[in-house]
This record gives sequence, C-alpha cells and structure tokens, in this order.
Amino acid sequence: MFCLVSSTINGRSLTSGTPKNRPTYNKSRCFETFPFPDGDTGLIPDLRQRIAALAEQIDAHRKRQQAGHAALTLTGMYNVLEALRGGRQLPAKEKTIHQQGLAAVLKELRDELDAAVLQACGREPGQSTDALLTHLVAMNARRAAEQKTGHIRWLRLEFQNPALATLLPNKELVTLASQALQADLAPDSPSEGVVAATCGIQAAQAWPGALPDRVRSVAQVLANTNTALPQSAIEACLKGSGP
Repeated sequence: MFCLVSSTINGRSLTSGTPKNRPTYNKSRCFETFPFPDGDTGLIPDLRQRIAALAEQIDAHRKRQQAGHAALTLTGMYNVLEALRGGRQLPAKEKTIHQQGLAAVLKELRDELDAAVLQACGREPGQSTDALLTHLVAMNARRAAEQKTGHIRWLRLEFQNPALATLLPNKELVTLASQALQADLAPDSPSEGVVAATCGIQAAQAWPGALPDRVRSVAQVLANTNTALPQSAIEACLKGSGP
C-alpha cells in the first residue's frame, strides 16, 4: 500500500516494464521519496520501539512457520491474510496454509503494526483510503518544503543515500552539509565580494580530487565563516571546483 501511495503522492504512476502495465515496486520512487513519519507527526521514541518490535515479531513468525513447512510461501500466507480480512471463505488449500502459517497470529500482529504505523502518522484506524491519501499528500508537501531548507529526515541514511553515509560518517559533517544547502537557498545570502573576505584563507584552495577530501574542504570553508554562504561563494573559496 505504501508503495502505491508514494507513487500517487509524487504525481507519477508506477508501471511494470511488461505489457501488463500494472503498478510495481520502484525503490527510487517508493522508498526514497515516501514521507515517513517522525516526531512532528507523533512518532515518539516508545512508539518507534513498538513498531520495530512488532516488525521483528512478524518476521520471526513467518520464518518460523516456513522453516516447519517447506511448501509454505509468503504469497500464500498473505493471500490467506487478505481473505481473512475480507471475510472470504477459504478453500481446502488455503485452509491448510491457514493452519501451517498460523494465519490468525499473523493477522493479529499485522493489525497491531498497522495501528501503530497509523498512530505514528497522526491518524487513527478505520479511516478511508481517500482520507489517508490526503493526509500523506500533505505530509509529503511538508517534507518537500523542509528539504528545500536543507532539513532532510533520513530514515536509514545507509540505504537512502549510501554515498552520503560513506562520505559523512559523523553527525557534525552531516550538519555542515545541511547548513551549506540552507545557505545556498537563502534569499538574503551575501555577495561574492563580501564572502571573499570571510573565506578564512589567503587564496582560493585547490579543489581535491577525492570525494571525502572535497567534503572536508567544503566543511572547512563553512567553519571559517560566521555568515551564510551561497554556493557561488563556496566555489570562489575552492579553486577549480566548478558548479
């Protein structure tokens, strides 16, 4: 559901690469752009831990049942789960899956997880799909506005932006990178002439070839000044950096 919601939020329909033209999962559109909940929506630390614990219980339950029944598949288990939620009668084959997969336990865990996630998003169970979509679209708009000011609420940085996680291993450099983006977008940033006197160096420094060294160079320029710097000013302090 979250994948399809994300595709709607971003104004694009995710379609398969086959002639069937059906929605399919796309990491860059579904995961990386999804407006995940945070403290501003009600995701307090205790609730975060509860969601994590429920997810672990669900994963352990599925693996445990599959380990004991070689023919049991996740697809089969979740088809039965949807049948239970929809009140559909189970044929003999699905009754076997129900028993082997302990589908009633899976349903209870999934219902608890769904309720916890809705709470983290600031919603209550039982709302219509349209209401949830409207709420998520509004969340997405707020996240987009935050990102324009350099405030990015990374969920799992090592997955969403592995390059940044590698280059910026500590929180201090991540903060400096966000400050640089905020300065670049600031409408009242000083001119290059003013910045030339605040670079903190006698002459523009050579632009390093290695990415980690480049990050350190930009961080040093920001650390040497007490004023907001536009991107053009940072470039002026680093000889040969280009755009």
